[in-house]
Amino acid sequence: MTTNMTERDKKLLYMLGYIVIIFSFVIIAIRPTFRRIRETNKQIETEQATHDMIEQKISRKALVNEYKDKIQEKVDLYATRYYPKMESTKVDELLTGYVLSRGLKAVNLFIDMPNDPISLPPYQFSEEAARQAEQEVSGTEVGTPDEAQIEAFTQGLASGSVDLEQNSNLVTDTALSGVYAASVNLTAYGKESQLKDLMDQLFKDQSLRVISYGYSTVDSLGFSYVDGQLVELTENDRQLDVNLQVLMYDADAYVEPEISQEQEAEE
Repeated sequence: MTTNMTERDKKLLYMLGYIVIIFSFVIIAIRPTFRRIRETNKQIETEQATHDMIEQKISRKALVNEYKDKIQEKVDLYATRYYPKMESTKVDELLTGYVLSRGLKAVNLFIDMPNDPISLPPYQFSEEAARQAEQEVSGTEVGTPDEAQIEAFTQGLASGSVDLEQNSNLVTDTALSGVYAASVNLTAYGKESQLKDLMDQLFKDQSLRVISYGYSTVDSLGFSYVDGQLVELTENDRQLDVNLQVLMYDADAYVEPEISQEQEAEE
């Protein structure tokens, strides 16, 4: 049985063959190209994400550096309230000068120089003391901030909502302050008015921290040996015992770390 093909049938067969050839070409040649294009697009997305992260870190670093400069200005300002770090002989000269300049007699000057920066606990009735006590009970500790906290902080820097003074109140450990405290026990003799004037001056000096003091009467008059020193005492003399701290700031407490190019590249 034979079938005569019309011109229309021939055209349909030609069209079908043409479609098969095109489909085969797509499968053999173009499909791998599409696969490479998709892989390239994924790589571009990955590189773009890396680029965006680097840009974010650069902008974050600029904000943090600006914030650090503001903190350094505050540190330099607050550092002026302390004496520079000095040896015990300089502390001796300082306090002896306070006493002798008021016509008083200075004896029993004992100085204990510190090896480490001062560490002061918060005032027992302060909010910080209550917060630390609550942490001790719950067993929670302040850990390293996570990415979300860092992002929130830098966004606060960008918007100007971060309060430098308020954040300084969040510091709970003074061990890194670079402030040293020399403990001093001082005994002075003289007229009560002069001793009170000395105490007024000690209280006014913001670089000194008076812990305790007390007045007492002189046991004997005339020339007496007091702690190995010959001191002339009169009936108008009184004794002043002072326990204080000389606060000193170490200007070399903070050293800017040097970051290598490799570390910067890693960041």
